Amino acid sequence: MAEQLVDTMETNGFAHTVRHVHYPDVGHNFGGGQQAYGVPNLPPKDRGDSRGGSRQGNSIAGVDAWREVLSFLASHLR
Repeated sequence: MAEQLVDTMETNGFAHTVRHVHYPDVGHNFGGGQQAYGVPNLPPKDRGDSRGGSRQGNSIAGVDAWREVLSFLASHLR
């Protein structure tokens, strides 16, 4: 779905830089919500992999995605 959104933005001349960061072995909701993969926290061990991916993949993506967000904000909110 994210790739489709990027394609649509690029096709329609979206005026800003678009960067899609893809993580292998990651499910939905790795960054927060009911699955409890709260950025920048690692998942608690009592939460399973109910929304896809693995605990390790979701944890790595959650931490890295938070770094990506902070980097984006630092670059664009000067």
